[in-house]
Amino acid sequence: MIFDEQPTDLDLVRGLLGELHDDLNGRVYRFKYLAALDSDYAGIEGTMLFGGTPAFLAYQEARSSYVNGNFVATVLLCQALLENLLAAFLHAACAEVAPRPRLEQTLQECRTLGLLTEQDEMDVLRLARQRNPLTHYRSLDDVSHLDRRAMDTRTHPLSIIQDDARFAITLVIRILGKAAFALGSRRADSKDRGNS
Repeated sequence: MIFDEQPTDLDLVRGLLGELHDDLNGRVYRFKYLAALDSDYAGIEGTMLFGGTPAFLAYQEARSSYVNGNFVATVLLCQALLENLLAAFLHAACAEVAPRPRLEQTLQECRTLGLLTEQDEMDVLRLARQRNPLTHYRSLDDVSHLDRRAMDTRTHPLSIIQDDARFAITLVIRILGKAAFALGSRRADSKDRGNS
């Protein structure tokens, strides 16, 4: 939205409504998707988010970003959330945690404690690989560059990053659905679906 002069409040409201209207169906679909994931994985009394305010804000903002179509932000926030969540969980479990733990160390310790499966670990590492070229410069020749991925797969970059964001938010909610984070009993049953 570009204005030739200083916009009035009404101009700004019109612009915001226009943006909302343009992707309303997509936003509703993404919000329904999150609601379905929540109902599958949440504890009846909620979810415990280890990691304090940084983890809580990352979770809230990742969900909002996903619904609003901010897919790069979703990937970045989900990675930040998982690193904070898992390391803080280890700290709460009285495991050895470095002041600034490396992701690989955190994942290994979480596997040792039985929190994460091998698939969970592989998925968190996949998310880290998706985040890295968004955070750190990569030349177009690098296979992880978003535009290179688009050229190699003949897929629009927006479709790729949207798929990455869906993977990221699904992974976060799946991990938060584990029994270690559930407050109260499961809605559907008491089995930890995150480990099945």
